Amino acid sequence: MPGTPPALPPYRRIAAQIKGQIERGELRPGDRIPSVRDIVRDEGVSVATATRVAGVLRAEGYAETIQGIGTVARMPSKITTGPDRLRLQRTTGSGFRPGERVEIVSADVVPASAEVADALGVEEGSPVVQRRRRYLDENGVIALSTSWLPKELLTCNA
Repeated sequence: MPGTPPALPPYRRIAAQIKGQIERGELRPGDRIPSVRDIVRDEGVSVATATRVAGVLRAEGYAETIQGIGTVARMPSKITTGPDRLRLQRTTGSGFRPGERVEIVSADVVPASAEVADALGVEEGSPVVQRRRRYLDENGVIALSTSWLPKELLTCNA
């Protein structure tokens, strides 16, 4: 049916339900979230699908696993580092939480410092792209980032 949003995969639907319980206070930080076994039984999904639920909740900051206790609810903190976003991307397919967005503040060609040249495998002083971004949510700026990219990635359609 045109205009109908696609249904969420089962693991995302279940994770969204649990996130909602956490956000509404039905599950409080430290409370155990449903186990893989509980999810399989209650939702009628495979073990693999149920296992992905906890992975999504951990990646989005809504759960943490504590040895000897299990996976418990937590309120997410802001994602402010590249590794945090990469982990979220690998687990959920997106490096952004709902409501987050990114704005490119600037993108300039600059000479590579020794550290940047070493990281990119180019000669010091050669031109590279310096990109500055800010990540925002409904409350404003949550993180700033600067990336350096090889100049070859800069394209012009003029």
